Amino acid sequence: MDHFANHPDQNTEDEGSSFDIANWEIYCDESRHDLLANPQPGEYFLLGSLWLPSSQRLQVREDIRALREKHHVWGEFKWTKVSPNKVDFYKDLIELFHRSEGVSFRAIAVHSSDIDLDKYHESDSELGYYKFYYQLLHHPIKTKHAYSIYLDHRSSTQNPYNQSLARILKASNRDSRILRVQSLRSDRNDLIQFCDVLLGCVQAKLNSSTSTSKAKSSVIETMEAVLGRPIQETTRGAQKVNVFKIRLGL
Repeated sequence: MDHFANHPDQNTEDEGSSFDIANWEIYCDESRHDLLANPQPGEYFLLGSLWLPSSQRLQVREDIRALREKHHVWGEFKWTKVSPNKVDFYKDLIELFHRSEGVSFRAIAVHSSDIDLDKYHESDSELGYYKFYYQLLHHPIKTKHAYSIYLDHRSSTQNPYNQSLARILKASNRDSRILRVQSLRSDRNDLIQFCDVLLGCVQAKLNSSTSTSKAKSSVIETMEAVLGRPIQETTRGAQKVNVFKIRLGL
């Protein structure tokens, strides 16, 4: 795992640094993880991340709680649970994302037919998974900012990978602080669930998988309406929603 990026595996966090830093939290989820081990023609594997200032966390959680009460939605919410009787809740989530200042979403998409676990990832789908997480997280990190990164908990096998990902992100972002890379259970965290819904919209559009669900199509239409453009690959500098297709081997 430690050689999945060309950076030294060392902790470069400078606890004594005197610069003023902005604190950010990043909540992450994945879609179509199965494609890493079983590629399908025309299908994309995606990783998504919800970025927000730490100062905004409580307000966003309060806003989500208000929507839960308004629509009587309890328990876990996520893309696979979008249904006609709850569609207004999910559309309101999209509106909440749009109006939440400082909150953004970034996703990377990898064409599954381009993934070669044997050649690039030592035949290890978990190794490939975390290599792509590095690509998702590294590039938007700004100097003199601090980041707490939360991944959706999947299995006990990910713990050493989390530690390696944290070390390599620290080593490659020497003028920033990676405070933690931690796994959280998505069914207990509204912000990972929020990320799941946004990622679901992007995944469904890229993989053309909404034809059988009018409710999901309606949520996607809401997201495209607030963005003022179709959900598709964006320019590198896109701020509110950034979707990057990784082209392996180029």
